[in-house]
Amino acid sequence: MKQLPNFLLVSGSGQNSGKTTLVCRLISAFREHKIAAVKISPHFHAVDYELPLLEKQEDFVIFREIYADKDKDSSRFLQAGATHVLVVFCKREALQAAAESLQQFIPPTTPVICESGGLAQYFQPGLHIFTRRGTPSEKGPAGTPDLTLQFDETEKHLSEVSFINNQWTLKKEI
Repeated sequence: MKQLPNFLLVSGSGQNSGKTTLVCRLISAFREHKIAAVKISPHFHAVDYELPLLEKQEDFVIFREIYADKDKDSSRFLQAGATHVLVVFCKREALQAAAESLQQFIPPTTPVICESGGLAQYFQPGLHIFTRRGTPSEKGPAGTPDLTLQFDETEKHLSEVSFINNQWTLKKEI
């Protein structure tokens, strides 16, 4: 499994589990590191405004988000202070190929905060945080997260996260 130490992966138990909120809080907390943010969606969405297309394959596309004033998660990442934001739409079976391709647009020393449910199946990020709502019908994480948080607990654990020597880590065991 390929190691991506400069990636902090945020996944969750489903919609409205706090993934985007946590990503925005992390971006804001680490703004001085010039964070690159990535939103990976395992299906294609209609985009009602034009974005710069970075790559288009049969099973995935990669865009650069440039608008902070839209009602999209990727726009929220810019609002939170990300220096640049990439958006990936892909079929589930193309997630690995899309993530491999994505890396050509991000220098390996750049800290990345990535929201993706399935990326941990193919890559080992420096840090993987899983958010959950605590409902019985929730799905579990892909891979083994380093930290699992209830949706309402995210704020108090931000101080435990660090980016040192081009790698995301926890400052201490929680």
